Amino acid sequence: MVSKQIFKGMIMKRLMNKVVVVTGAASGIGLASAKACHGEGAIVVLTDIDVDAGRIASRLLPSSEFIALDSSNDSAWDGVLDSVLDRYGRIDALVNNAGIGIRKGIIETTNEDWHRMMSVNLSGVFFGMRAAIARMRDRGGGSVINMSSIAGKIGLPLSPAYCASKGGVTLLTKSAALECAEKGWRIRVNSIHPGFVDTPLVQAAVKHMPDPTWGLQGLIAKHPIGRLGQPQDIAQGVVFLASDESSFITGAELVIDGGYTAR
Repeated sequence: MVSKQIFKGMIMKRLMNKVVVVTGAASGIGLASAKACHGEGAIVVLTDIDVDAGRIASRLLPSSEFIALDSSNDSAWDGVLDSVLDRYGRIDALVNNAGIGIRKGIIETTNEDWHRMMSVNLSGVFFGMRAAIARMRDRGGGSVINMSSIAGKIGLPLSPAYCASKGGVTLLTKSAALECAEKGWRIRVNSIHPGFVDTPLVQAAVKHMPDPTWGLQGLIAKHPIGRLGQPQDIAQGVVFLASDESSFITGAELVIDGGYTAR
């Protein structure tokens, strides 16, 4: 009976022995995604620019690994992914999660703000996709999951740079998905669009909002389901898109927003 239960538990794991690389994995949605993939049997490689937090996070997940990565540095990607290939022989899924937020109006947004936002949120996704797809193509396929936002589908006030970066991720995803499919590379590319999620980034932002409609209770009220998202809500979408359950899905926008964009 015991051996049967163990066997049943193993075959139920949705990402058994898949190699999953997660960027921005030291906290928030990235860490929740790494935990969820690990819980489904994946071999998880966590990456982040925050080395100390990343190492602590990786210790929570037995058999996982942490590699420091500034995702906006194009030359760093080859070294990280080649290291993953050298150790595990393949990359089954890349979760392009690393991102930043700057809440400023169109006049207040500086050149530095704009370029920093694009560098991390858009260029970093492009660099990761390019490096991962080249390696997945040569090893039979894989899944690329890009973390966009509801701000990649609709406009948000006082967020021109953020909306532009996430909108770019949305269409970058679709273009790559079509190319990979039409060339027969067996690589699926999809985007996830979270609503407001209860992460340290959002918690810090709402503390400084003079407009109560964008404070904590105001944000909750914008979600018809009656609460903010939790990191694990988004992580379950990551697991689905990394798994074979989504084998007929590419170029899609998986919206996980508590009904925010349904209004």
